[in-house]
Amino acid sequence: AWRHVATTTAAAITTTQRGLLRRRAPPAVNPRRLPATAAATAALAYASTLFPEFDKGYAARMLNAARKGWEYLEAHPQQINITENCTGYQDADDNHARFFAAAALFLATGEDKYHQYFLRNDPSSGWFSDYNNQTNLAYYLYIKSSKGDPKKQSDYRNLLVSRAEGGNNERDGHPFGFVGSYYWGALSNAFGRVSNYNIVDWRLNQNENSMFTAIQQLHYTFGQNSLNFVYFSGFGENGMKQGFHHWLKALNATPRNFPGLLAGGPNQNPDPSERNMENTYNKPADTPMDQRYTDNDSWSTNEIAVNQNAHLTYVLCAAWAYAKGKK
Repeated sequence: AWRHVATTTAAAITTTQRGLLRRRAPPAVNPRRLPATAAATAALAYASTLFPEFDKGYAARMLNAARKGWEYLEAHPQQINITENCTGYQDADDNHARFFAAAALFLATGEDKYHQYFLRNDPSSGWFSDYNNQTNLAYYLYIKSSKGDPKKQSDYRNLLVSRAEGGNNERDGHPFGFVGSYYWGALSNAFGRVSNYNIVDWRLNQNENSMFTAIQQLHYTFGQNSLNFVYFSGFGENGMKQGFHHWLKALNATPRNFPGLLAGGPNQNPDPSERNMENTYNKPADTPMDQRYTDNDSWSTNEIAVNQNAHLTYVLCAAWAYAKGKK
């Protein structure tokens, strides 16, 4: 079942991207943005370590593309970040993405220049990785390298595992085992957290307690919550149907949401500017935390986004692999 849902979620990501590409790209989008270049370099380099089993030629092309990406980063040490028109999602510091790219290229090639960059430029990890911080992902790739510094690898392993244990403890203190924080995108940050820490703990140490925490976030999302609500479009009678999305709203799509979209989720402090607007967040101030959500155009509780779906897809695939006895 998790595999089916994961496939639906991935399709939703692709559909969303296609819909956005059909629109005229706003000035804020620039293909030369260095954080995006660095993240793509990392993804290509890491993928090149996985594909030789299936297509060696394709793997080689990905690694070659990753090397070219790194060359571009070396040639442009300055920040190229044109996001003035989207102040809420600026990514002016690309150090984390370059760090991620160095880790992936070191894993793929074992070359010292990537290793030395990695060792000299650790931006540190404050929380889980998302579109604007890939540091934890870099740590995990470095742990996987056969040529890494054993002390560094041990330190990173201990950091990620200790944060997984923190999630396990919080799970036990929540009536529904939820480990997200009740702010904008609560469900996404829960899935991001268990992706970065608990699933890593499972993969490194086969800690089933951590996998249980990850799977519990799926149960919460698919109805095991105080609203008995499915925070996911296309599944269940009592599920999300009116996710906030500009172009779906503008198209007056019917049904509003195609299957496979993850809701933002309960928000401790929904945006005050939307509370008095028609068809947005409309619950009283004394509403319990876990129920501060409305299935309508409430952007602070019902926004959908590609990065949110990405976190969910990873956890769904991990749950499917766990159920099949895979690692």
